[in-house]
Amino acid sequence: MRYFASKNENYNPSDHHYIIIGGGPVGCYLAYKLLTNANSRVVMFENKKFERSQVIRIPYAVANDLPIDIKNKMWCNKETYSRIFDPALSTDKNFWPKPDYSFWPWISIGTFQKAFIHFLKTNAIFKDRFFFIPGEGDFTNNNWLKSIQNVYPNIDAAILGSTRVIFCTCGIYAKSLRQELDLLRGKMPQIKGHGIYLIYQNKTTENYIRNAKPMSYAELAENGISYAVANNSNYDVQLYTYPEGNLTAIFDEIPEEFIQRASYNQNLGALDMLGTGLSNDAKKWFERYKHEIVTTCAKFEIPLPIDLKRIKIFYAQRTEYYWEDVATQISWQGNSKPLFFLGDSAGSTDYKLGLSVGRGLLSAQTLSELLTKYTNDFSKIISDFKIYWNDIIKNEFNKSSQLTAEPKILYNYLIKGRDVIFPENSHIHFTGNEQYETYLDKYQQISSDFYRTHEANVILLINTAALKSNIKYLIKYSKKVANSKIVAVVKSNGYGLGAKLVTDIAIRAGIDFIATAKLEEAIKLRNSSIAKDNRVRIMVFDTPLPHDITTYVMNRIEPILPSDQNGNSIELLENSLVNKPFLLSSPLKVHIMVDTGMRRDGGIISSVPESVLKTVKRLQCLEKNRVEFAGLATHLACHRCTDYQGEEVIDYRILQLQRLQNVFTYLLANKIHVPLLHIGGGLGLLAEQWPMQFEALIKKSGTELYTRIGHGLYGMELEKDLNMASSQLYPVAELNLQVRNIFFVDGNEPVSYGGLWRTPKEGAWIATLSGGWADGIPYTTQTLGKSESGMVVSIHHELYPVIGKINMNAMMVNLGSKTKIKAGDRAVIFGWKSDEPQLNNLAEISGHISASIIANIPAHVPRILVSEEINKIPLSI
Repeated sequence: MRYFASKNENYNPSDHHYIIIGGGPVGCYLAYKLLTNANSRVVMFENKKFERSQVIRIPYAVANDLPIDIKNKMWCNKETYSRIFDPALSTDKNFWPKPDYSFWPWISIGTFQKAFIHFLKTNAIFKDRFFFIPGEGDFTNNNWLKSIQNVYPNIDAAILGSTRVIFCTCGIYAKSLRQELDLLRGKMPQIKGHGIYLIYQNKTTENYIRNAKPMSYAELAENGISYAVANNSNYDVQLYTYPEGNLTAIFDEIPEEFIQRASYNQNLGALDMLGTGLSNDAKKWFERYKHEIVTTCAKFEIPLPIDLKRIKIFYAQRTEYYWEDVATQISWQGNSKPLFFLGDSAGSTDYKLGLSVGRGLLSAQTLSELLTKYTNDFSKIISDFKIYWNDIIKNEFNKSSQLTAEPKILYNYLIKGRDVIFPENSHIHFTGNEQYETYLDKYQQISSDFYRTHEANVILLINTAALKSNIKYLIKYSKKVANSKIVAVVKSNGYGLGAKLVTDIAIRAGIDFIATAKLEEAIKLRNSSIAKDNRVRIMVFDTPLPHDITTYVMNRIEPILPSDQNGNSIELLENSLVNKPFLLSSPLKVHIMVDTGMRRDGGIISSVPESVLKTVKRLQCLEKNRVEFAGLATHLACHRCTDYQGEEVIDYRILQLQRLQNVFTYLLANKIHVPLLHIGGGLGLLAEQWPMQFEALIKKSGTELYTRIGHGLYGMELEKDLNMASSQLYPVAELNLQVRNIFFVDGNEPVSYGGLWRTPKEGAWIATLSGGWADGIPYTTQTLGKSESGMVVSIHHELYPVIGKINMNAMMVNLGSKTKIKAGDRAVIFGWKSDEPQLNNLAEISGHISASIIANIPAHVPRILVSEEINKIPLSI
């Protein structure tokens, strides 16, 4: 019988004793690394059975570092083993990782965990120093000792007292442990959406080739599927599916019954692809999901088992979170001991990125190296590990779905640890971060695909968390104000951020009405976003032309027509519908615009009530099964405006709302039912609370009230002179540029076109940024070289003034008399953090409004989605 160390037997106080909480892949690999020191002993606690069948990718440096027994078990197929581990030829372009790279080392979690623990328990080198404790106890000395003694009764309690370090790799156990130790700083778990695993076995060797071409992971991802084949002893295949493409609308209707039945840790066993055991209603949804999966797999030539019952189904909600504190000191057996958090206990990114386990494995590798480097100096070990983890947070969290295509990620996860053979028999063994530049240089020389992974000079980041927060706040605020609702305005491609993106987020948040400026925009949304749902209404601001009416009808898009004295705008519909016998499931809904002062959709104010009445009556004379009066609209012009006599009217919005109320009351007096009343201008809701003025009227008429909001969705300040209390609206975009080069300029030298700015007499360090007015930065921006009155940028959280005229694709920044900034750093033009320049400030010093800057950022600037918790003060609007 093995023993940890019985009393009076082989106990050496200098031995290194470690405790690991969690025996998943990260815990197993960490135990192996610790046990390579012959003086180490490891006690591991693990409560789960080895049944997790997810297939995940791991970093090459870790895969190559595994014991040969584990490598042979994980990649038992010779072709796969050779493709992963043989030295790479630099001339083999398929070797160099790029966005669609397919040859990651994959493992099946359950198989890996079971094989690794068996290896550590039976290998002659490790078996007498590795002690596996099934089950978990409270974080108290007595309970832990009792758990260990149940398995190893001869243990000496003094050995626990000599425990050197405690490691936690279990995310579930870490929750209670962090609460007890008050280590809760970081990003709380943020739900990213639904996810479903499909897992089955395929004994055919997988080579990722389809018709002589590598499978396109990017195209597959656009259809909401990631594909993984481990080729281990289980021959596992995994499809991980999530809301994207046609799956988006299906996931939006996922039944709670399915979630409960397919979730992990169920005693019922895995759900199969036939949906066995689901109710009829849940099975109807599941059949839609299954049909989409089978169709997509056929398109990408992914072979599924003929017997679909062999496919096991697991639901896993996608989340992202991280904790800032990954190392601390705790009291243990009367002494202070280091405690480290790794793997899921430190953080996790969206499952569909597939990096979380690999990140934990690299952390274990890094921590074991620090333990070797510093021996017992835990102050240095803790300090260096915290620096390492902070860098991980910066580079791998709050990122877009393109994270796995970034060069630094590809290097860390796929290049590090490799031997690459270059021409003339020279080779490079890539081991550290200092060789990253070498990798980029070599890759660029050999592959035309380099540009696909090269960091963009100009990037527009879109914070979907802030966007969701704004929309939900506006819905909640609107409901409180006379139970009114919101129309999400997504014109001009969602103010430059992506109309489909904003529309999908808005609808999921509870918005049921979308507005665009152009018919073409509306058609795209109806056909490509979740707005294809008939319950979502879409209106278009532009007045339709006669030949457009059929398009409006067939796409269920609602036009807005102006009112006039004789109702002549309705003649357009009368002429367009003549001799068109198309049948409609519902009539064309038409809105009538009431011009209360904007003066782009109407005429003389004195005749507005009568002209609106005539227009509506003429509309109602058309066939009711083909055309329907949908409601009234108006648009607010401004807070300060000029009257007809040229005199300033301060509360012009209030005047416009009074005019609208007169029209509404006039129609009701003439027995016209107004189904819906909506105004454009978020400040009408947020500043004037306009629906309150109509509350008494709509109780009699049954009219629904909507506010069309654009700027507010995107967190853009609307008017500065309102002195309103702060509302919960946040900026959603960050524009940043790459620092192109750094140089010193002598004193009194002109900089940029015209030489309008000169360096101070002592000279200055100047940075050139890779972006200018052709990339969306207004040419008219004041660049005075003074932080307090001109444009500034943020580099490494420090503000620097922009100097000289902005160029077409460049701009210059004064870094002062000394600097640590280097080429390749990023400069924030505007962002959402409290220490960054704000879009509203840039608008003010350039003579623009915030919306005009965002909407005019050109299409060549990549839009990157991130989901970052909001940590700045809300906008004062």
